[in-house]
Amino acid sequence: MRKQFSAEEKYQAVLLYLSGRYSYREVAAQTNVDKKSVILWVGLYQTHGKEALNPKSSFTFYETAFKLDVLKYRTETNASYIQTAVHFNLTSPYTVQRWEEKFEKAGSDAFVSWKEGSSTMPKNINFTDGKMKVLEAELERLRMENAYLKKLNALVQKKDKSPNNTKHK
Repeated sequence: MRKQFSAEEKYQAVLLYLSGRYSYREVAAQTNVDKKSVILWVGLYQTHGKEALNPKSSFTFYETAFKLDVLKYRTETNASYIQTAVHFNLTSPYTVQRWEEKFEKAGSDAFVSWKEGSSTMPKNINFTDGKMKVLEAELERLRMENAYLKKLNALVQKKDKSPNNTKHK
């Protein structure tokens, strides 16, 4: 199990790097942490301030829309997992990687978690006709977005596997 670092320990590592006297690797060796963590901490600090170094609950819940925004940003900007985590103030780039792997396997449905036997929806709902039309329109928009993202993903994978993608000498 890896050691959890306090916000102050992270801040001291960031200050060591920002002093300009040490590289990421040297700071990592001095603080007994991997280099990627130091890069993440420096990025979080520079982008979101010292508060971003505070430990977060390991059971943080993120909405499906947020997860899709994160993946969309990563795809559109071709950002690394670390850059994406810094941009969205996430404590771990592995979170982004796990979301991406889930999305590739099951699409946005992978992010919907239903507890067996329970529903967050109230039993008796009286929708007005207008409200129902708005919900149906939103559902259709989300279905189209999901289909678009699946097709885009398939095209990207097809392009990556294309034999025309190799360079000739």
